[in-house]
Amino acid sequence: MEASAVLYSQNVLDFDLPLSLITFSRQISKSSLHSIRSISFEPQRRLYVLKPGGSGHCIAVGGKTFQMDQWAQMWDVIASMQGLREVRVKFRAPWMGWDEKDVLDPLWKVTRPMKLFDVDAPWLAAEMCCEKDVIGRKMPFRLLGTG
Repeated sequence: MEASAVLYSQNVLDFDLPLSLITFSRQISKSSLHSIRSISFEPQRRLYVLKPGGSGHCIAVGGKTFQMDQWAQMWDVIASMQGLREVRVKFRAPWMGWDEKDVLDPLWKVTRPMKLFDVDAPWLAAEMCCEKDVIGRKMPFRLLGTG
C-alpha cells in the first residue's frame, strides 16, 4: 500500500485512450486513484502525419480512435480524482472530425481548482485561446494554441 501511494503521487500517469484511464481506474483501489497527482492524455499519440505519396497524393495512416461516450466517462473519472493537481491534454490534429463543443464540454466536469490544467490544440490561432467560453463562463482549463 505504501509503495503504491508513492508510485501514484510522484509520477505523471500518461494515457492515450479514454478507455485506458477508465479501465485503469477500475483496477486500482479508490485510495490509489485519489493518490494520483498528475496525468497527461494524448488521444492522438498514434496518429500518423499525412505524408506526400510518390504521385503527389497524400497518404493518411490512421491511429486508434475512441467513442465520445468514453471521452465523457473519462472526464467523470478525472473529476472524481480527489488528489489530482495537474492535467495535460495534447491534441496533434483538429478534433478528429468532432465539434469543438463536444470535445471541450466534458472538461467542465473538473470543478476543483488545479495547479495546472492545459489543453494543447496547436492548430488554434492564438486569439482563440481565452479564459472564458462563448457564454462567459470561466474555463477550468487553459486552452493553448500556437496557430
